[in-house]
Amino acid sequence: MKKTTWIAAVVALAGVANAGLFTVPNGDFEAGDDGNWTSDGGEWDVGGYTATYEATGGSGDNGGYGQIESWGANWSIFVNPTTAGTAGGGVPVAAIGVVAGTDNTFTIDLKNFAGTSPGGMKVEAWAGNVLIGNSGDVRAAAPSADWQTFEFSWAVPSGTEKMIFVPLWGADSTVGFDNVGVNSVIPEPATMGLISVFGLGLVFFRRRLRN
Repeated sequence: MKKTTWIAAVVALAGVANAGLFTVPNGDFEAGDDGNWTSDGGEWDVGGYTATYEATGGSGDNGGYGQIESWGANWSIFVNPTTAGTAGGGVPVAAIGVVAGTDNTFTIDLKNFAGTSPGGMKVEAWAGNVLIGNSGDVRAAAPSADWQTFEFSWAVPSGTEKMIFVPLWGADSTVGFDNVGVNSVIPEPATMGLISVFGLGLVFFRRRLRN
């Protein structure tokens, strides 16, 4: 039997893996305006925005969430963490389960409290103080009057050390944001243990064949 077949059988037997949500610092907005988030927007002569931190009504546990009300031809965003560029900053990839050089799944809960333009998110990849790539603005296909989890996949550039998360406004809409982070696949301890045991057994079996 080939080694890959052995491993596939073990993984199937052990239940493979669990998906784990790694949130960015205060990614659930439970701590309100604690300094991990900042907001920004375009010129007031083409519109405006208001960014707030709501204490109740969020996704899942109905706790806190961030909200952007935007009007006119104006852009507006949240940013986490608040420092970047020459100031350094970003969330270390190891802290949020990101594997550089591979596709990663980024996630955010969205809700339209008013208006018909959906929100979304952009993620940035940093190495030291240099921006080495970003996902571009990625938005939900449609607005939702209820909380919905929006996910998208992006190949994080090799060499990425830190990441910055940027929830995006909905034009002429009021959008809520919650549970910002990364969905990562974590091998179960039982799976890893069985793979190790079967791997050692395979080595012993092959040695016996040689002899």
